[in-house]
Amino acid sequence: MHPVVATRAGRLAGRLEQGVRVFRGVPYARASRWESPLPPEAWSGVREAVRFGASAPQQAPHLPLAGRLIGARTREQSEACLSLNVWTPGLDGRRRPVLVWIHGGAFVMGSGSTALYDGMRLAHHGVVVVTLNYRLGALGFLDLSARWPERFVANAGLRDQIAALAWVREHIEAFGGDPENVTIFGESAGGMSVATLLGTPAAQGLFRRAIAQSGAADHVSSQERAAEIADCFLDALDARTPDALLAAPVAALLDAQLRTVERVGLFDGRLPWQPSVDGELLPLPPREQIAKGLARGVPLLVGTNRDEWKLFLLGDRRARRLDEGALRRRLARALPGNDPRGAALAAPAYEANPREGAPPSAARFSESS
Repeated sequence: MHPVVATRAGRLAGRLEQGVRVFRGVPYARASRWESPLPPEAWSGVREAVRFGASAPQQAPHLPLAGRLIGARTREQSEACLSLNVWTPGLDGRRRPVLVWIHGGAFVMGSGSTALYDGMRLAHHGVVVVTLNYRLGALGFLDLSARWPERFVANAGLRDQIAALAWVREHIEAFGGDPENVTIFGESAGGMSVATLLGTPAAQGLFRRAIAQSGAADHVSSQERAAEIADCFLDALDARTPDALLAAPVAALLDAQLRTVERVGLFDGRLPWQPSVDGELLPLPPREQIAKGLARGVPLLVGTNRDEWKLFLLGDRRARRLDEGALRRRLARALPGNDPRGAALAAPAYEANPREGAPPSAARFSESS
């Protein structure tokens, strides 16, 4: 017998797998280009929730290895990608801890359905696990709000994450979870998302704890940087009006997105597609909001993955033959204020040209850093 849960939009039928109730492809919102997510459309009867939903449109030819590891698992990609997945030990009214996973992928790739993110093992330990999709790349993080504020919003992907957390807040008790005991956690762009949500006023109260792995609250674009990226994207797409943007095929958007990355860079420490300080959803940089006490009372666990950056360096041929001077110049560009002193302190953490054809790797950290 399939486990069935009632939500505001309608009833869902999942599957019992290895003693865990699994609900896949649950719609938590609807997406319209560069607009805030809308509530999901209601349905009648019982909707099957046994297959993962479509992944967000994506391509990552500049990160081929990373794409194979953490890219979209499902073949289907669609702008109608706002779904989540739930693994729960039981639908018995118990209020279990809830873990909400936000996937990484440089904000341009990934999916809540990626095999690495299967929630079965954690559910066997007695927690409810939720993974989610959110809009990526230009569809999720192109900021057109300064150019056409009456038509488009910024930070669509971040708004999706907040909408998913609001869905969890409203519905997770029916899935055996405790809405007052929600932990958000993520890695890489997912860790950056977690840290950004800590500094986002609209996200407060939607989670109790946070875990940020290899991601911090300063991975956001200023309004000036966001405008520069938007200009590059519009040039690459050859679009000058809102109607042209809305009519463009997804394939054309992805192509313009890639050409924008090639023009503004991806490997200098500043991701082109990431949240932006838009003055509305993010009135201030998240790090400043956190410093002012916005996330006071939210326990935070942080960590880093030693060799994660190799995924990016493998896509950057110039990084494979860095001498000491080139390494320090690159580090300075990645630091606030193009700081040569900070680069000198950070340089000992890397090996310059450890072997022919290999990118620098984290070897040790100097005591001064």
